[in-house]
Amino acid sequence: MKKKRKQRESAVKASEAEAAPARAVPKKRPLIVAITAVVLALALIAGAIVVIVVVLNDRFVDAYEDPTATVKLSNGMELNFTIWEEDCPNAATNFIQLAESKYFDGAILFDASKNEGFVRFGGYLPDGMHRGDEDTAYLDTIERMSPDGKTDYQKNKFGYRINKDSGSRASNYSAIGRLSFSYRYTATEFQITAADSTSLTVDGKWEISCFGAAADDKTIENILAIFALSLDDGTQFPHKFFRAPLDKDGLITIQSVKVKRLLKEKWKDFDFMTYYVKEDNSKQNGMGNWSSTTQKKTGNT
Repeated sequence: MKKKRKQRESAVKASEAEAAPARAVPKKRPLIVAITAVVLALALIAGAIVVIVVVLNDRFVDAYEDPTATVKLSNGMELNFTIWEEDCPNAATNFIQLAESKYFDGAILFDASKNEGFVRFGGYLPDGMHRGDEDTAYLDTIERMSPDGKTDYQKNKFGYRINKDSGSRASNYSAIGRLSFSYRYTATEFQITAADSTSLTVDGKWEISCFGAAADDKTIENILAIFALSLDDGTQFPHKFFRAPLDKDGLITIQSVKVKRLLKEKWKDFDFMTYYVKEDNSKQNGMGNWSSTTQKKTGNT
C-alpha cells in the first residue's frame, strides 16, 4: 500500500510540474540591441569624421601635385580632369579661380559643333545670358578694387585676356579629352576636345591653349557621349553662333566644378587681382589685354 501511495504522489508531483508555468528568463535582447545600435552609431560618426578629414586634406596640399577638377553635370555624368598648373600656370590659375568663385555653376554646355570637334562650356546660362556680361547677381559678389585703389575692375571683370603659356603642353590640345581655352578671344570660356581632328577655322583663328586632360576612361566615354548628342536648333538656347547638345531632359547644366589638391601656399589666401596685377597696376603672370574703361562682351567678341 505504501508503495502504491508513493507512486501516486510521485505521479501527482510530476503532473503538477508539467502544468506549472516555466520561470521567466530575464530578457537581455533589448539591452543587446541598444548596445549594438550605440556601437553602430559611433562607428558611423567616426566614419563620417574620417571622410570629412580626408576631403579637407584632399583640398589643399603642402607640396605641389597636379590639381584635379570634377565637373558634375545635370544628367548625372561627371567629367574628371587633371590640371597642369605647374606647366600651364596662366590658364590653370584662371580656370581654378573661376571654379572657386562658382562661375560655372548653373551654366550650360553651350556648343558641341561637329565641324569643329569641341564641346564648349563657360558662362552661358540656359536663357542665353552670359554670366560675365549681364548676370548682376553674380557680378555683385565681386567687389575687388584694383591694387592702386583707383581703377574699378568690377564692371569689366570678364573683359580680360590671358596670354598663352610657354610650356610644351600648352600646344598639345588635339587628343580627345584635352581641356583648353582661346587666349585670343576670351579667358572665361573653355573647350574639351571631343574628336580625333579639329577644325582649322578654330585652330587658326581662335589660337587655342591647353592646360589639362581627362583623368580617366569614364570621362573620355562621357565626353564622346555628349558630343554624339543632337544639337539644339536655337530654340532652347537662343544664340546665333552656338548649338548646345541636348540629352533626354534638354540642355545639360553644370552643377558644380570642384578642384582638389590646391597648393596651400598659393591658394589658401589667393587673390586674383594681386596675382595678375602688380602694385603699380602693371600686368604680370601672363595677363593679356584688359580695358577697364569699356565694357567688353565676353562671348564671341
